[in-house]
Amino acid sequence: MKTRQGGLTLLSFIFFCVLAGIAAWLITVVSSPLLTHQDFKRVVKKVAENSASYHTVEDARTAYNKSAGINHLSLNLTPDELKITKSGSSYVFNYSYESRTHLVANVSLVFEFQGSIR
Repeated sequence: MKTRQGGLTLLSFIFFCVLAGIAAWLITVVSSPLLTHQDFKRVVKKVAENSASYHTVEDARTAYNKSAGINHLSLNLTPDELKITKSGSSYVFNYSYESRTHLVANVSLVFEFQGSIR
């Protein structure tokens, strides 16, 4: 009785290695904007927790800018992208921004982030 050997050929092994490399590269590219967004939310939540000490919206924006600088947050959001409004005794931080990540040639990924933090 003959037994047949199983396994991958060299060509299929190379093909799977290339697929795994592309997948790892995509995960690396996609994770950067997502991690930056998590850092942004953490900074805004920290600023929102201390909102009782702010007297004006400008004070809240200044506190956000200082906290973002301390945490090395590379997002430079304009007042249109990060709107701070006063609601009673607390502040509401509404954000809507997009992050672009270059892939290859003229192909980019666009991430749109929106939300509100009290």
